[in-house]
Amino acid sequence: MASTVVVAHHPANKTRNHLLVKDDVGRSKPTYFDLPGDSFKYGKALAYDREGAKEVTSIWVHHKPKPRPELRVQDFKKVNKMAIHEKLVTAKEQAALRKATTNVTIKNIILTNPSKNIPSDHNPSFVYGMRGRPSTPMARVIMDDYGRAGVDMLAKRYEWYDHEHEKAVTSTKQPKITRAAQGHASVVRKVKELQAAAHQKEMFKLKKYQQAGPKLETYATTNWRAGMAAGGADALGPPPVPVGDVEVYPPPGGEGPEQTVAAAAAADVPAGGAADMQAQEHVA
Repeated sequence: MASTVVVAHHPANKTRNHLLVKDDVGRSKPTYFDLPGDSFKYGKALAYDREGAKEVTSIWVHHKPKPRPELRVQDFKKVNKMAIHEKLVTAKEQAALRKATTNVTIKNIILTNPSKNIPSDHNPSFVYGMRGRPSTPMARVIMDDYGRAGVDMLAKRYEWYDHEHEKAVTSTKQPKITRAAQGHASVVRKVKELQAAAHQKEMFKLKKYQQAGPKLETYATTNWRAGMAAGGADALGPPPVPVGDVEVYPPPGGEGPEQTVAAAAAADVPAGGAADMQAQEHVA
């Protein structure tokens, strides 16, 4: 049986030659340096800074102006010009020239700052910079004040439009309609009504249902609920009277079937239709 050798313990891994070091599949080659243990920390430790963010934001450091120039300060610009004029180009020669020309000083030195008149000197509450955006009135947003204001504004605008339209209509004098024009208009209206009635289509019915009559028996009394409670079907009124192909119940007012048929004929309604309408009214 062949013995297995772990790559990490392979004899080639003990060498210092990185070309001979064996590696596992999918892993990097083991190092051939003598590295410290796992507890060792690499990198440079940062020095502790006692002045943290709290101290920086809570302590105000006042500005320290630069020191004012002293009297009799050497004029380096003039000394450099003198070095160029004397053709002194090396640093040693220029240093010797500066030591020899200590009496070349700057004239008209401004020892005092010019007076500045700024707004904060007169008004301590004056603030510099751009004004920020005002905070959003969330109370008005939640209570829908802006929505109601928009609705009111739109209603007022429509009211103004209606007023202007009415004003324009009333201000213009309308022509008076003559009797002839009214007659012509009435004739045209009647013709349109007749044409509409002629073109009106009847409700579609199957042929076997076109001659079918009502199958519901109704009672002609006004208060049929009380009649049913008092004496049943016999106390609801007189029996129906046959008129043509239908049965008509006489109304409670004492009128007979002849009056019912006459009233239906005067209204251009067939007797059966009058009976059906009468029955529907009493049922309702």
